[in-house]
Amino acid sequence: MSGIVGIIGLEGAPVDRNFLHRLTTSLRFRGPDADNLWISNSVGFGHTLLRATFEASNEKQPCTIDGDAWIVADARVDDRADLIRKLKVRDRRIPLDVTDPELILHAYAVWGRDCVAHLIGDFVFTIWDQNLKRLFCVRDHFGAKPFYYAITDSYLVFSNTLNCLRLHPDISDQLNERAIGDFLLFGYNQDQATTTFADIRRLPGGHTLTYSGSELQISRYWKARTDGCIRYKQPGEYAEHFRALFRFAVADRLRTSRVSVLMSGGLDSTSITAIARELLSERGADFKLGAFTTVYDRLIPDQERRFAKLLADWLGIPVDFTVADDYALYEASERPAADRPEPVYEPGLNFFADQLKRLSAEYRVVLTGWDGDAFLNEPASQHFARLIGSGNLARWLFDVSAYIRSLGRRPQFGLRTALARAVGRVPDTQITCPRWLSPAFASRIDANARLAELGQSPSSTHPLRPLAHGALSLPVWSQIFEFYDAGATGLPLEARHPFMDLRLVDFLLSIPSVPFCMDKHLLRQAMQDRLPEVIRRRPKSTLAGDPVLQQLRNGQGARLSNYRPSPAMSHFIHAEGIFDHVGEMDSEEAEAALRVISLDRWLNRLKLFKESFQPEVSHEHR
Repeated sequence: MSGIVGIIGLEGAPVDRNFLHRLTTSLRFRGPDADNLWISNSVGFGHTLLRATFEASNEKQPCTIDGDAWIVADARVDDRADLIRKLKVRDRRIPLDVTDPELILHAYAVWGRDCVAHLIGDFVFTIWDQNLKRLFCVRDHFGAKPFYYAITDSYLVFSNTLNCLRLHPDISDQLNERAIGDFLLFGYNQDQATTTFADIRRLPGGHTLTYSGSELQISRYWKARTDGCIRYKQPGEYAEHFRALFRFAVADRLRTSRVSVLMSGGLDSTSITAIARELLSERGADFKLGAFTTVYDRLIPDQERRFAKLLADWLGIPVDFTVADDYALYEASERPAADRPEPVYEPGLNFFADQLKRLSAEYRVVLTGWDGDAFLNEPASQHFARLIGSGNLARWLFDVSAYIRSLGRRPQFGLRTALARAVGRVPDTQITCPRWLSPAFASRIDANARLAELGQSPSSTHPLRPLAHGALSLPVWSQIFEFYDAGATGLPLEARHPFMDLRLVDFLLSIPSVPFCMDKHLLRQAMQDRLPEVIRRRPKSTLAGDPVLQQLRNGQGARLSNYRPSPAMSHFIHAEGIFDHVGEMDSEEAEAALRVISLDRWLNRLKLFKESFQPEVSHEHR
């Protein structure tokens, strides 16, 4: 909802008001409604406001409730009524329309740094405690909101926008070679605490940063639970509990009257859309709900247009279709994907940039379907293979019986592979460096060790949901959420992800995977009578092919085969023959080769950023 920036002078160095104003003004694209500064000697906060909740109509930041603690935040606090009730018990009289930053300050006044144990939602915030001379920074549990920081000789600087920090003259554009290597090898940085820039770090989700007395401390305040155990006598009670939590998750993300949804024709996003329509209608006030759907009509014909239109008509809402076939690989758009602050795999991404631009012209909030698959669609073959591999035959028989009773078919077991792995006859897949990676660069980043370390599936000791629990530890989550963030899109648009709700995730990690988290059984039960049956019963489906690979084979491979990387890429690759047969590659080979082009295009734009920045004049700066 906001742009935030802060400067803390080390050893009492004063904050330059004009420079803080310049940094704050650079965030106006995030928050076009108002901007403001607060400076107290060696501490300065800047904020730009995007009003995306009802309560934000009264919001002004940076702010304080007692003159002692000051906050700057990009925050949406969920389950506000329960938090206000807890604070009331502690003699805090708080109006129901209190702004989210003020609510956080009340929690901090009561519990101090332990306030994080009482907060849920999507947030990053920083509190300067005048009495303790302490800076306290927090990133939400899953990392839905980004937080970056850097330390120079004289200052600690932070923001929720990476490019804002790059404007500081003492923060260089020196690249973090390990992050570059991760992008070329995996498609994204595997280290949640670093960025592509050596001088700029990332605060991981579920962590706090405290700076006091010249000491900086990073602490983890949250891990996904492994001790939950919810058991009901009747199977239908699981669906009732899930439906209630799902409604809470969507409702807390609907504190506005204009909402859009990135909606495919699949079960996850259509369920969110249907619940959002139900909740908005229950309010009895005017609202606008619109769906935006990406389709392939010619390249790889799919059914998304049919199912998305069916639901839109059923709910009586508009749907906007983006035809991805109409975009060539690396086709220019008004905001190229390579303008993003870090490298991103971008051959077919510009249709998404154009879709978001149309969306943001009408809405400030967009809901996504991330990530119903991780928690509600556990692969049956992996689950049963794990039980066989561990020798837990009693549990295997029990779960097979439950699967057949509930889903009406037997699972695919993968027994031969599971048994072979159990006795060591099937080796793990060996991942090797691409032949085009520079040997000197591969040596500097120790690429083979990196591949061996990160090429394994995440481990988990969770007794019920090891696959889902292990998935939560993957670094890809930060990359996914930051992909939608305004700091990457350049648009005054906030993405919200109802399935990534702490209450919902805790519940799904506390119930048996069979049958409830197989084939989205629980979600299908919860959405009975809320979706057309053809959608509710629709099997999980993926595109019939890889659209990028199809475009390469339809002639665009010949065009890209002539691509020659710029000299800067010689630090990372040797380009001889890398694109000679790009139209004949498989999906994995093609994606790896196209990451080279994506990185090269990003590097070519890197040097233009600081030169092109011109601060705007604030209309509400004080």
